[in-house]
Amino acid sequence: MTCYKILALVALSFSLVFLGTALFGDYWISASVTHEGIWLACSGLFCSHYSSGIRFLDVTRTFIIFSCIAASSAGILAFSSFNSPFLGKFSKVLIAAILSFVSAGCVVISMAVYTGEIGKVLPNIASSHYAWSFILGWTAFPLLLIAGALFLAAHVFSPPE
Repeated sequence: MTCYKILALVALSFSLVFLGTALFGDYWISASVTHEGIWLACSGLFCSHYSSGIRFLDVTRTFIIFSCIAASSAGILAFSSFNSPFLGKFSKVLIAAILSFVSAGCVVISMAVYTGEIGKVLPNIASSHYAWSFILGWTAFPLLLIAGALFLAAHVFSPPE
């Protein structure tokens, strides 16, 4: 059904915007005058890049990038399904649903690793809290699940060809 595909594309678009903002935003953790992301740590007006080798940040970055790739591929396939619904003998909408669920899995892995590792040091930092980039990263997860479910519904309720 076209309605399900359009709603799924809307949810997928929002999740991609949220993931991109989370990936490049440097407000994952915030305190009084400092804030940190997965690429930078800033204190006042001065920012410095993290050195590679902080493994949980590497895992977080990698899985968010994988998630963006999978979600983008799902969107391209779903958008192209309006023109031709099949890729070989497979439904493009079904592949988009699978890619949306894979993307959601990558998001939950990356966010859970970050939450678990930073949670060990967060209580030691005075007046620190999770910030908006972190929240947008977690918000992308249910949106990707919704998009995958809507793509799946579009596949199930589409007339056979």
